[in-house]
Amino acid sequence: QHTQDMMCALAPEMQSLSMERVRVECDKALLSYAPSKFFSALHNTNTLGVLEHHPEKDTLVHLLQCLDYVAQNGGSLQSRLMALCHDLGKAHTPTAAWPSHNGHDVAGVVPTQQLLTRLGYGELTVQRVAYAVEMHMRAHTIGEMSAPKQLDLWLGARRFADDFCLMCEADSINKERSKNVATLRSVFSFLSTFQPHRWRPTT
Repeated sequence: QHTQDMMCALAPEMQSLSMERVRVECDKALLSYAPSKFFSALHNTNTLGVLEHHPEKDTLVHLLQCLDYVAQNGGSLQSRLMALCHDLGKAHTPTAAWPSHNGHDVAGVVPTQQLLTRLGYGELTVQRVAYAVEMHMRAHTIGEMSAPKQLDLWLGARRFADDFCLMCEADSINKERSKNVATLRSVFSFLSTFQPHRWRPTT
């Protein structure tokens, strides 16, 4: 409790920390076995604002559950960033529309790019995480997609397919989406084997 009290008292000073220092501490937390403890501590002491997180409790809980799932299944730093950012777009949902968050995937792209760029992540990482954020809801409907759309999804994610699939799997926690994630992995595995982008005619 004493530590939490001190963190609360020092919360205003968090804004003066360099982004390099914030990123170093975030990376340490993200690469731990239970990253949620770090972000929960920030949330409980009103210091999470430095990362511009969504204040809605249910969304934060879900993000942290996803983050821990990815971490405890050996996910890379990139996949953990995907889990952390995938629902940031919900912050832009009008309160009148709650609990629905239609379009939060697309709405989350710019906040994700801004956050990761602000923290100093490389352009490639920013692009890949932003793609995962934008496409994570479509991935859950891959079984309903036409073959060309499945191909387009894989083409965008093929260089980080494992990270993308793991993040989508984490997003399926406590939801009836496990079959969709299994389909996603199967489709990606098939396309990875046959690499149709090498022989698809160009138009």
